[in-house]
Amino acid sequence: MFRCKMVKFFFYMFPLKIWQDFLIQRHIQKCPLCLKRLADEEEVRSLLLQENEVGDLWPAIKNRLSSIRGKGHSFLWGKWKLAFGAVSLFVVVLAGVWLHNISVQKKTTLRETNCFKIDYIKVWDKPAQAFIYQPKDSNMIFIWAEKIVKGEEI
Repeated sequence: MFRCKMVKFFFYMFPLKIWQDFLIQRHIQKCPLCLKRLADEEEVRSLLLQENEVGDLWPAIKNRLSSIRGKGHSFLWGKWKLAFGAVSLFVVVLAGVWLHNISVQKKTTLRETNCFKIDYIKVWDKPAQAFIYQPKDSNMIFIWAEKIVKGEEI
């Protein structure tokens, strides 16, 4: 059910014919819930009119449709649909990146954020010993490094 709602959301959010055809072929034709919502052939046949049933009204409708096509309304609408689809895709990608960054930030553990470690330190190209001090209730960290004198153990 959730998947059907997501497909419906993406169908209307991106009004590109190629995208909508892809969704119809990949989901709606295979999903049993979506197939149940489609009308039967008998229901659709009762809604359709044949050219001879319209009578004298058909030539006027035909002329009107050809004049609208000639003005380029559909071409202009197609550009707006394409622009809206591109902006919508950009917003979805931006939201996805933002949500990904939030989830990555939440995954950092307390140990990673509050732990400080020195693996190896040198003073004048010789091994050194490091002392780390953080005063209580402070964000400051003091690091002191000393050369190791021969015969002295760490």
